[in-house]
Amino acid sequence: MEKNKTGKYLKYAIGEIILVVIGILIALSINNWNENRKNHKLETQALINLKVEFNENQRRLESLIKIKQKQENEGRAFLEIITNDSIPLSQKINANTPRQYLGTWSATNAVLNSLLSTGEITNIKNDSLKFLLTNWSVKVARFKDVENRHSNAINEKNAYLRTRVYIGITKPGDHGDKWPGKYFPNNIASKIDSQKARYINDIQYYNLTNHIISRLYIQLMTAKEIQDDYKKISRLLNLELKNRKIDFNEK
Repeated sequence: MEKNKTGKYLKYAIGEIILVVIGILIALSINNWNENRKNHKLETQALINLKVEFNENQRRLESLIKIKQKQENEGRAFLEIITNDSIPLSQKINANTPRQYLGTWSATNAVLNSLLSTGEITNIKNDSLKFLLTNWSVKVARFKDVENRHSNAINEKNAYLRTRVYIGITKPGDHGDKWPGKYFPNNIASKIDSQKARYINDIQYYNLTNHIISRLYIQLMTAKEIQDDYKKISRLLNLELKNRKIDFNEK
């Protein structure tokens, strides 16, 4: 100060501060770049895993829908026959009883559930995709509830039949003939017609059959909603992966 050098030292100090600030900003920029690169890699891997998982779930759902659709068609045809007063009782008795397939979707959501539980779903930058993924569990839960209601309807009908007929494999050519020896009594087949006559014109049996068909219809409609969401998710996943030059070669 005595030599009037204050301005010189002040400029030097300011220069030092600027250099420190610039160094900090560069370090932060490098750190952010590394963090963004890391998150980008995590996002890309999550997208790939989600694509694989959703493709498998869709394959299983399509297979189940084919079975359920056939089952519903059989049920409607059967109901039309047994409720038609112009059709003889003998023809109603010989009508093919619709199969009662209890298979379920069994969706695998391990990847998605992990992303949601760990909070890594935030790594996905596409807001539309993130919204659909976040709400996917609601759709799955609803479908499971519909499946359970269909199973309950079948169980209710079976409980009704147990009080009126023998439940088991009864006709020649069914699995019973393939068992070692005779697993089922030989005289069961001769009693089928008389047993079916006890319920084939029963209004309660009509209602129980119709209830199962209605539950199947609701299940198919719910599956259609899930398929619509899947198409949206698949399109967004494909778009994000394509931007990363990753192609699943889907038809």
